[in-house]
Amino acid sequence: MNLPVLLACVAVCLTASCIADPVAGTGVESELRAEGNGFKGNIQPNNAAFPLTAAVAVAATKNPLDTTTGTETRHEEANDAAQPTPTSALPGGFAELGVTATGRALTARFATAKSVDEAIQRTGDALGKLFDAKPQFDKAAVDSRTKNRGVASFSATSKGKEIRGIVMFSIDVQSGASVNLVYSRPDAPATEVGTLMATLPVNVPMKTYRFPDGSGSVDLPRGWIVEGLSATEAIVIRGPEGQAILNNIQMPIAMPTGSIMTMYQENVRRMRQFGARQLPPPPTGNFYAYASPEESLKTVLPDIHEKNKKARKDYTEFGEIISAAKAEPNPFIPNAEAGVFYFRSVKHKNGQAIPHLEMHRIDTFRTGEGKDFWNLCLNGFYAPEPIFQRDLPLMKDIIATFRLDPDAMRQKGIRDQKQIDALLADGQRQHENMLARGRQYQQDQNEHFNRMQANDQARRQARHDANSDFIEMIGGYRTVYNTATGTSQSVNYY
Repeated sequence: MNLPVLLACVAVCLTASCIADPVAGTGVESELRAEGNGFKGNIQPNNAAFPLTAAVAVAATKNPLDTTTGTETRHEEANDAAQPTPTSALPGGFAELGVTATGRALTARFATAKSVDEAIQRTGDALGKLFDAKPQFDKAAVDSRTKNRGVASFSATSKGKEIRGIVMFSIDVQSGASVNLVYSRPDAPATEVGTLMATLPVNVPMKTYRFPDGSGSVDLPRGWIVEGLSATEAIVIRGPEGQAILNNIQMPIAMPTGSIMTMYQENVRRMRQFGARQLPPPPTGNFYAYASPEESLKTVLPDIHEKNKKARKDYTEFGEIISAAKAEPNPFIPNAEAGVFYFRSVKHKNGQAIPHLEMHRIDTFRTGEGKDFWNLCLNGFYAPEPIFQRDLPLMKDIIATFRLDPDAMRQKGIRDQKQIDALLADGQRQHENMLARGRQYQQDQNEHFNRMQANDQARRQARHDANSDFIEMIGGYRTVYNTATGTSQSVNYY
């Protein structure tokens, strides 16, 4: 029996390559082709055609989830059966995107699901708590090229009445499975199903943005902008509704016991020893002991943003960590650590406090000899909480188009090393300059002391000579030295 299905958003979860692989355990063989804003073709479960058509939902003349053959609807029965479940009753992991009198659009992320098979299993288990029993997934397909995106249809009963649904999966090896689904009564008006479909992440056309220095490119939807001049540097890609993609955000952090602080403390000690009245200000920047990715999220980043708050700048309030998982560190960086974190936050900007959801990979690693500096690197996504799940697949699609020129990357490595060397050299110069000023100060003090001593000795000698002359004048005798004979003798003045 043919089942026309409307998938306005399938293109978000499936790439433009042909899909010809079945989902394990479903007995499905399929072939889908890119067409317009979605996919069109046949999924053939057990030799029964299941055509998928990507059309505009509100234009349908029949509920695309209806399994009946006629166009007659039975909307008067809808209020008795498939009334949407209150949000508080949603199964774990699911959030509501849209709701009508006869159906619902939901989204979820399962961090431990690393394949479409696992995503279907987790989705079925969760929906079993929402419906009368676990739904039956009878038609499904996965992307034959990437193996990480898929679509499936399901049937179930809610309060004894039949419902039909479509679920779409996108798998990321780091963050797990993103799931978007729509379900409704088969006899629901097509406009209601269209309303639900419109709440799902949509496939949008993108244009290639090339960085001014020629170092790389990224594809952007309309209204998205790039903050950053080079693909080899830190960039932020911002969306029109407060979404943001962070790429290669590097935060150099100095050790409190490292060379910069040690040299400063030594210079202050010497200047106090030499009696200096004016001391140099403490060095500026971030000074924290090395921290793992999770500890950085819990302590270092909040403290940095607390400083921004005190300076009356935009800042982030970090909230609940929803999930945390270790990630494979960069193999080219010795002793690096990495983790993926999904957490809540509140962004304070222009006097507004906006709840957000964030998902980031955080890398931490020591630089140089590991005694003076370490680095905290952020890559990830955030968006206002109501739209995060909706736009996460789109943000992933955007960053997947990021392309970097290898030569530019090598040049960046050279520049980074030069900057580190220059920082260390500058610190050494400051240290040497402070020591030189200390030595000059000590030399000036010694010369001043010697002059004072010489002047005092001269005054003493002058007083002695004057006293000697006076004594000889009173006595009438003076002792003189005869240069011809080399002898001294007393001479009578009078």
